[in-house]
Amino acid sequence: MKNDAADEKQPWACCLLTGILIAYIQEQAKGKAGLDYARLFQDAEGLGVPPEPEAFLTDDNNWVPVRVLREVLLQGEALTGQKDFAYHAARAYFRPGRASVPSLFNIILRVLNDPRAVLICANLFGAVQTNYLRLQAFERPAARPDLYLLAQFDKSARGGMRVEDAAGAT
Repeated sequence: MKNDAADEKQPWACCLLTGILIAYIQEQAKGKAGLDYARLFQDAEGLGVPPEPEAFLTDDNNWVPVRVLREVLLQGEALTGQKDFAYHAARAYFRPGRASVPSLFNIILRVLNDPRAVLICANLFGAVQTNYLRLQAFERPAARPDLYLLAQFDKSARGGMRVEDAAGAT
């Protein structure tokens, strides 16, 4: 009989998450010792220590085994002295006025790394954020399938300019 645990794929996490945590650690540490990057990667199967580990872990386009993310969490708790350090890191990352904060939709897309799955569930994401918008996604089969997203606004949702106003504007 096969061992199902051995056949499971190792979960990976988007470096957007490690980047959020590392930014907060750097903000809190201010001259103190930082992360032990060698220890972060020591148990990561299939991934060696990158030449520039900090740059690698803060690049939103990279992915790491979940073990690396957990080790960043553990070291961050020790360095900041905060058991709820991840909560504070997320609050700091999304604080008002911070430049170039990605949208929730963009974050979900990055973390799932599957545009088709994200668009198919777009109505759920839209319903969470507002009660006057319905989204519907569909796929048009082809050699390279096209994904479409339709948006329907409730009558009570007033846009910046009505169609009649747009037609008469010069």
